[in-house]
Amino acid sequence: MTSPITLTGKKSGKSITQIALADCDADTSNETIIIAPDKLKAALWEPEVDDSPESPEEWGGWHWSFQLEDGTQANLSNDRRGGSNWTLWVTDTADTQKVLDVLLDVIAASGFRASTRGF
Repeated sequence: MTSPITLTGKKSGKSITQIALADCDADTSNETIIIAPDKLKAALWEPEVDDSPESPEEWGGWHWSFQLEDGTQANLSNDRRGGSNWTLWVTDTADTQKVLDVLLDVIAASGFRASTRGF
């Protein structure tokens, strides 16, 4: 990864900063973000790609790892349902709603819209 990218939401003014997947300690998930893959790439940055055979997509596993200004780490990855479904991973002590709020605000600031669905 070159120098990390920082993106800021329009409403909240809060930011997310890209981190490497290997450095991300997110380990639990209970939310799905729903947005088309091309829109998510345009809203954030190029994802890290792994060629995991578990990925439902031919392109392999896409990962966007990031942290909030307070150091909370999260990761978005392909949902097993594929398509426009992305699993949001956080640490088990993280405030998932706070992470969602900042992430959705950052996506909206780029002109796109995403929705969520709990597991």
